[in-house]
Amino acid sequence: MNRARQRLILLGCLFAFVYPACAQEHEVMQPVILTVDHTSAGFVYEVDGKTVSRSLSQTLMSTLVGKLSKEPKPTPMIVLVHDRATLQMVGDIRGFVTKIGYDLPQVFWFNQGKTSMIELKFAAKAVAFSARGNAESHQ
Repeated sequence: MNRARQRLILLGCLFAFVYPACAQEHEVMQPVILTVDHTSAGFVYEVDGKTVSRSLSQTLMSTLVGKLSKEPKPTPMIVLVHDRATLQMVGDIRGFVTKIGYDLPQVFWFNQGKTSMIELKFAAKAVAFSARGNAESHQ
């Protein structure tokens, strides 16, 4: 076998074994989608499109724990929240999922007709209450 052919075979073997390992390392983890929707019966919690619970329950926790990645980095999550949900509910959901082991989720608030949504952003740290808003940002 000539040298060029040997190199080609060696390169093919390296590509066949090394490339998949490198590709797996750089794969982007798909986020888990938690939807808090509102129906005539009240709020429902869906995970990846499947109705799981009507509250932040043990059933919902078990479902979310089952979706956690076995990788050392936290599993990403996106939370879609109906516009009838309160900010307290959103805060409770964020606390619930981070205690399970997820990253802080991206949160989107959608309207009743499910025609649009906005992203809710949260400050990294709490600020002291002021009737004028965040007084520090006005200086």
